[in-house]
Amino acid sequence: QKDNALFDPERPAFSLTSNLARTEWSLHQDRCDNCRHSPGKLEFCRFCQGHSEVLRVTQKDAEIGDGVNHCMEVSIHHSSCHSKHSEMTRFVTKMPMWNAKVDCLVLDFKGRKVLASAKNFQLAAKGDQRERVVCQHGKLNSNTFGLDFAYPLNVAQAFGISMSTLFWV
Repeated sequence: QKDNALFDPERPAFSLTSNLARTEWSLHQDRCDNCRHSPGKLEFCRFCQGHSEVLRVTQKDAEIGDGVNHCMEVSIHHSSCHSKHSEMTRFVTKMPMWNAKVDCLVLDFKGRKVLASAKNFQLAAKGDQRERVVCQHGKLNSNTFGLDFAYPLNVAQAFGISMSTLFWV
């Protein structure tokens, strides 16, 4: 009985895919939230057409001082079943500063104790001169990472961004 099923084995709720170089990532949602939770028998609405990209991540490396930093540009899509228009918000990596005292690149995690890791990152809105962090991912111990995020990111988008760093070394 499909109406009461937790999931459709042919259609995962979300899928995260990358190109072969693992520099381009895309998070797709099967049906928008409005369609998924519609009380009626709606398979999908006329705007999402049953499949929508909710996140795109482009990654590259940048030389900073004596080090190399993994960088990303993130685009999130805001769309609604009630609007024909889709808006996009872009985020970029907040660049670390070279710290001669510890001889490495560092980011300020505002009091959180974070271990050095190639997978640590902070994102700010593109063009935000104050570089207010809206998403951060940091290594907390040998097998634990922490993820924090704020609006306009949702949990699926923030987690998708963090998953895109799996191959950073």
